[in-house]
Amino acid sequence: GALNDSLKTAEDDEEEEEEEADNSHPLRSMNVFLLGIFLLGTVGGAEMFISSFLSLYFKSVYGKSEAVTGTVMMVTGAVDSGVTAVVGYFTDKNLSRSAVVLIGLAFLVLSTALLSPATLGIQGPSYLIPCAMFGVLEVASGVIQVSILPLLILHDTHRDVTSATERMTRIYNAGFYGGNFFGPIIGGALLDWLNYSGSFAVTTGLLGGVLVVVVVVQCRGGSLLTPQRLESSTPAAAAAAEFESINGRLEVQTTEL
Repeated sequence: GALNDSLKTAEDDEEEEEEEADNSHPLRSMNVFLLGIFLLGTVGGAEMFISSFLSLYFKSVYGKSEAVTGTVMMVTGAVDSGVTAVVGYFTDKNLSRSAVVLIGLAFLVLSTALLSPATLGIQGPSYLIPCAMFGVLEVASGVIQVSILPLLILHDTHRDVTSATERMTRIYNAGFYGGNFFGPIIGGALLDWLNYSGSFAVTTGLLGGVLVVVVVVQCRGGSLLTPQRLESSTPAAAAAAEFESINGRLEVQTTEL
């Protein structure tokens, strides 16, 4: 009788903890906030700022027509779609999403810095350099974005996968569309205040700061890019974990008796 009462009490406590986790606001998690709002918003904002003003940049700095910008954006868009689809497929298999996000951020910083080669003191470059860097920027941004939503879902404390997906998709959309909205606005203000090189330099510094924050959080033992629920993300694994938990409590209670 005492054993059954103890087990029932433990199960009731666990149900209360799970219910509390289900009802908790997702933004209370620092990992969810950093991934969904901070990182995704920064990436989306930087991409949209540069995309919005690319035609003006090519025309005023290199004297190229809008047709050149359109061709560049069409080609880079096609490459981005293909690479993102491939990366998404392999991250669903066994490719590390944490590695994809970190590598993507590093290339995002590099490509933004080289969009205006004058930022690094390079004089008289061909306009093909910023064209290629815009392509790298698009691909880097795409592979980061395709990796973040699964990481957000794995960070969610809700037991039901469908509910977790719905909640994290809302966070994802808030970060992405927020960045898309504010990116061109802030970028336009930067262009009015600074020249293209200065604006790209500020954007590079911002993205570099994001990269440093992510690396520091991860290196200090954080689970930002390596969710702890990764091992129990499938129903079968979750059921197995639950069985092991109950079995462990039973063994402890038996030993005490």
